[in-house]
Amino acid sequence: FPLKAVKVMHTVALRTESSLPVSITPPTQFSAHKVRFLEF
Repeated sequence: FPLKAVKVMHTVALRTESSLPVSITPPTQFSAHKVRFLEF
Protein backbone atom coordinates (compact mmCIF):
# COMPACT_ATOMS: atom_id res chain seq x y z
CA PHE A 1 0.00 0.00 0.00
CA PRO A 2 1.83 3.12 -1.24
CA LEU A 3 2.31 5.80 1.39
CA LYS A 4 1.84 8.49 -1.24
CA ALA A 5 -1.65 7.21 -2.05
CA VAL A 6 -2.53 7.27 1.64
CA LYS A 7 -1.38 10.87 1.98
CA VAL A 8 -3.35 11.94 -1.10
CA MET A 9 -6.48 10.14 0.08
CA HIS A 10 -6.10 11.67 3.53
CA THR A 11 -5.73 15.17 2.07
CA VAL A 12 -8.78 14.71 -0.14
CA ALA A 13 -10.77 13.42 2.82
CA LEU A 14 -9.78 16.43 4.94
CA ARG A 15 -10.69 18.85 2.15
CA THR A 16 -14.04 17.14 1.63
CA GLU A 17 -14.87 17.19 5.35
CA SER A 18 -13.83 20.81 5.75
CA SER A 19 -15.66 22.05 2.64
CA LEU A 20 -18.92 20.18 3.30
CA PRO A 21 -21.13 20.40 6.39
CA VAL A 22 -21.18 17.20 8.42
CA SER A 23 -24.97 16.98 8.21
CA ILE A 24 -24.90 16.85 4.40
CA THR A 25 -22.25 14.14 4.16
CA PRO A 26 -23.78 10.67 4.69
CA PRO A 27 -21.53 8.75 7.13
CA THR A 28 -22.49 5.38 5.64
CA GLN A 29 -21.57 6.39 2.11
CA PHE A 30 -18.28 7.91 3.26
CA SER A 31 -17.40 4.78 5.25
CA ALA A 32 -18.28 2.56 2.29
CA HIS A 33 -15.99 4.65 0.09
CA LYS A 34 -13.12 4.18 2.54
CA VAL A 35 -13.68 0.41 2.70
CA ARG A 36 -13.92 0.21 -1.09
CA PHE A 37 -10.63 2.14 -1.36
CA LEU A 38 -8.90 -0.29 1.00
CA GLU A 39 -10.00 -3.26 -1.13
CA PHE A 40 -7.83 -2.15 -4.07
